[in-house]
Amino acid sequence: MFAEEITFKQILENPTDIELNLKYAKQQEQAGKYKSTIATLERLNMLYPANTDIKIYLLSILLKMDSEIRVQLMIERMLKDPNTTDKAKEYINKVTSTMYAKKKQSNWFAYADLSLSQTENSNIDAVSRSSTLWVQDQKLAFATDSVTYDKSMTRGASFTIGKNLDNTSAVSLNLGFDLTTQRYGDGNESDLASGSISYSKSLGKHFLLPYVYYS
Repeated sequence: MFAEEITFKQILENPTDIELNLKYAKQQEQAGKYKSTIATLERLNMLYPANTDIKIYLLSILLKMDSEIRVQLMIERMLKDPNTTDKAKEYINKVTSTMYAKKKQSNWFAYADLSLSQTENSNIDAVSRSSTLWVQDQKLAFATDSVTYDKSMTRGASFTIGKNLDNTSAVSLNLGFDLTTQRYGDGNESDLASGSISYSKSLGKHFLLPYVYYS
């Protein structure tokens, strides 16, 4: 823990103070605020492009975030940078070896989602205050079994399986099923089956996601 917490106001007042900013980055890291840590380190990296220690620190945080694409970009920039030291290159080799071994284990992924929701409706059959309705210029009474207050419950399940094609793209298949039951309504039960196939591709700062959906 730091003896004194560094505030963001102090950072705004001292944006080029490398020691203060590094302490702030470490403070944010210990608090689990990795996005703030990354933002601080990226700014320092722009101010001090020859400082390899900042780059290594930033790379270690990106690894914690499991941001493989950003790690790859960072490694490429560091390898092209003439200021990168031999010690930094050794660290990069370890990172690359770990990533390769991890990727070699399996490119496939799968997960399941379960959901349960309940909805209350004060007038589910839309019964008028007079309990009558007009049909072809005729005033008729609502059916005696019309329901006003009711509860409906929806249970859902979905399963997704996919494969990472490379560091920037993946393809996945999703199958889902939802069952909705009305508590008081007579035989009011409905189900919905769905399926989708999608392809994702990261293009620099942009993300492409074409898909086909059926229900």
